[in-house]
Amino acid sequence: MKPHFRRFDLRLAHNWMVASSQRSGGKSVYPAVLVELRDKNGVIGYGEAAPSLRYRETAQTCVEFLSRVDAGRLSFEDVSGSMRQVESLSRGNFSPKGALNIALLDGAAKRRGQPLSEFLGLSFAEGKHVSSITIGLDSPSMTRQKVREAGSVPHIKAQGQLAA
Repeated sequence: MKPHFRRFDLRLAHNWMVASSQRSGGKSVYPAVLVELRDKNGVIGYGEAAPSLRYRETAQTCVEFLSRVDAGRLSFEDVSGSMRQVESLSRGNFSPKGALNIALLDGAAKRRGQPLSEFLGLSFAEGKHVSSITIGLDSPSMTRQKVREAGSVPHIKAQGQLAA
């Protein structure tokens, strides 16, 4: 198995702020890591690590963890065994472990010629699933604008509003 991973920045449509980030003014960029696993037959599985400060993760710690993974012990044919090996490397590192898990499952599904949802036995159908978004702290007028932009999203979670 050949691994490849790269750090990239997701540009957010709006500044993201929650109570704990009010002093810093929130953020407009979210760092992430794309994981690509390619087997000897050219099948590629993709995953994404979205590091969480709650777990003391950064894009850099994700890259460092991924660099320690022995890709020769990963296999689309044995996702469970591959994940046992990944889990044995350390405690924590939830985001890069999740990215590897998704990449392994994506590759396993592609080997069978199935969409990932079907491979996992999910009854996903385009246009029939429910989604939600979270709107971060902002002024009342900006919060209203973000809600309008959300359009027909059926579930919206608002973090609150800053004083006007």
